[in-house]
Amino acid sequence: MMPKHDALPPCDISPARLQTYPRTKPSAPTAAHIPQGDAWILVISDIHGNLNLFEKALQQGMELATAKQLFVVTIGDYTDNGPEVPRLLDRLIQLTREPGDLLGFFPILGNHDAACLLSLERCFNSKVDPNAWWTRWTGRYQGFKGKTQQQYCNSTKHVSRQQFCAQYPQEHKEFLKGLPWYCIIGGYLFVHAGLHLTSHFSVEDQLAFLDQKDMSYYQREGQLPDQLRMKEEGGVPRKNDPGWKKVVVTGHNKYSDNHHQLGSHRIGLQSGSCQRQPLHCALLPPLLGDGVDGLQGLPTAKEAKVSWDPRKTEGPCGIKFFSVSPRANATGGNAPPWLGIEAAPPTACPLVLDLGP
Repeated sequence: MMPKHDALPPCDISPARLQTYPRTKPSAPTAAHIPQGDAWILVISDIHGNLNLFEKALQQGMELATAKQLFVVTIGDYTDNGPEVPRLLDRLIQLTREPGDLLGFFPILGNHDAACLLSLERCFNSKVDPNAWWTRWTGRYQGFKGKTQQQYCNSTKHVSRQQFCAQYPQEHKEFLKGLPWYCIIGGYLFVHAGLHLTSHFSVEDQLAFLDQKDMSYYQREGQLPDQLRMKEEGGVPRKNDPGWKKVVVTGHNKYSDNHHQLGSHRIGLQSGSCQRQPLHCALLPPLLGDGVDGLQGLPTAKEAKVSWDPRKTEGPCGIKFFSVSPRANATGGNAPPWLGIEAAPPTACPLVLDLGP
């Protein structure tokens, strides 16, 4: 059973909280802001150390895109609850440096990645003791057999923070610290958990805040920016707002109905690879009007529903949804002791829109 992490009060935007939410000065963006042109985007949800699934997702996405030019975006959460975290980070670093036939490879930060970093050292101007973060991260973020710290120390036994810090590669630390907290390609805005409605905070204020990479506002372990950590009950992940003027694409959430969440300006991919469920992906076509008008034909209300249909492979507006499933002994050869992947049958997870009444 997965642990409950980030168990903080829901982020209902009260007048009191509005007064304390960080208001940042404009800064140079730390995230990519690039045109999409005629290219498609392969977006991959939370990978969680599943290198084998990631490689299959890349291969399948490139095959589905055929001759189309392709960007790849990964929406964060590379650490924890998967079998090959160190090797996955090595691969992501390689792709960032050498994207090969891809037009570009753009990984962004997730809440698990931030928690790992904050357990290693004070970063992002954090005021919280890394030892406190270590206790929370190791106790509440990890539930897979073979935790991240055990993988780096090649051990099935208890690993101390000192041991983990000694074994954690500087290259991995610098990679995660250097990741942007969001990414914009054409009419799509990729962020791990979601954005607040523009009636609460403007997009410009939220992105300026994320560009700062500043956690000095947070006073205790477990507290992270809402855009990286808020769950479904907090009101962020299901939101849809034409005021964003971009289609906001997210992962992070395990929705109570096990469905992706779609709206005119929202694609919320179901996240389940950390629970040995399929790794969910989507191929996104170019958008007319740079995303201002969103996905045509989808509701503009704050919530929209999408239901599974195993007979369909095409989503609304030309979006192609697909998933890749875990296999036993994914890496082949002599599997390390923390590998405990159970065999799972192939699972196709195409979607069809259900607008409801």
